[in-house]
Amino acid sequence: MSLKKNVIGLATAQIVNYVLPLIQFPYLTRVLSVDTFGIVMISIAVVGAMQVITDYGLDLYMTKTITSIKEREKHISFYLLQCFVAKIPLLIISLFIMLVVILKTDLRESILYSSMLMISVTFNAFNPMWAFQVMEKSYIYARIATVFRILSLVLVFVVIQGDSDYVWYSVIMSINSIGLTVVSMFIAMSYSNLKSGGIDIIAIKSVLRGGFWFFMSKSSSMIVGSACVVYIGIVGTAQQAAFYGVAEKLYTASVGAFMPMINALVPYMTRTQNYTMIFKFLIFSLVVCLSIITGCSIMGEWFISSVFGDELSDSIIALNILMFALTLNVVSMIFGYPSLIPLRKEKYANASTIIGGLVQISLLAILYEINHEVNSEHVAYSVTISISITMSIRICAFIKEYCNEKKRNE
Repeated sequence: MSLKKNVIGLATAQIVNYVLPLIQFPYLTRVLSVDTFGIVMISIAVVGAMQVITDYGLDLYMTKTITSIKEREKHISFYLLQCFVAKIPLLIISLFIMLVVILKTDLRESILYSSMLMISVTFNAFNPMWAFQVMEKSYIYARIATVFRILSLVLVFVVIQGDSDYVWYSVIMSINSIGLTVVSMFIAMSYSNLKSGGIDIIAIKSVLRGGFWFFMSKSSSMIVGSACVVYIGIVGTAQQAAFYGVAEKLYTASVGAFMPMINALVPYMTRTQNYTMIFKFLIFSLVVCLSIITGCSIMGEWFISSVFGDELSDSIIALNILMFALTLNVVSMIFGYPSLIPLRKEKYANASTIIGGLVQISLLAILYEINHEVNSEHVAYSVTISISITMSIRICAFIKEYCNEKKRNE
């Protein structure tokens, strides 16, 4: 149950996860037109948004619930089946929402492309990543994900040579989703090595109730994050979606640099409640954030032009704004689930994210009413405001609950 082993494994996968797009997307921007690249970015955002619905926050809820149980490996097979059944109605809902989005955006231009995206969403729904988190073997899942991401990159270079080949991108996404889910499910079941015990309606209801607020929290995070690309694709243009998509991917890559430690800290903090680790990670993260922001302000425009092409250089406006949001978001994540779950106050983490999401929805609605031609810069400002509100709520909640916990232990 080594925190260090999981962090290293997840960090390696995360590096691959964000380095590969820096290889893949520059290639796509050169073989695809800006508008077609915008369609690709919209499709990635749509699949990610639907995965939030089908995940239903169970990665966090199941980690929190089963990690505290003795001999937790005995419960994994049972809950894998209950989660599988619970996700069926969630998948139906997500596919319906996805169909509406497809009809409202340029994704409707290709039935094959849209169908492959739906297949990706279907298999992503049953991805058992939470089981590896519960077993504190996230590094195994990370290795599987790395293999399929590299395979996807190779396929992109092989089959996509021009605008007419863009439909293959959704095929590659579906291959990645199918392979990752099937292999990881097989390995998760082999580690648990026990019979599931059959479908338990009471357990399924318990899973759905327990995951609800985590789902609401993640949905709100999605609204502040990747869903903004979909929003621009609906109310704006594919070109603006491409601009924001590039900035958002670089921003997400920066945030992703911290995710291995954040993900590994949740089960570790639940088990140890070692808040010294939290404070050390906070200081380290602030130093890294400052370095990233400084580098972006000096070399950001040159980097975008060199890597993605001059046609997407206008992405720098949104990127500079989002880089300011980087520090706010990282601090917010540290004082979120890793800090509040051990205090049994994860409700504050959920509530803060939901409030941030509601603020984001309100800001996007106001932007549309003020100016129907919403662009990437407008959306980036709204994201920064929403994240700052979420961060403030979490910090205040943590300080209050941490001090109360110390007083009770004195």
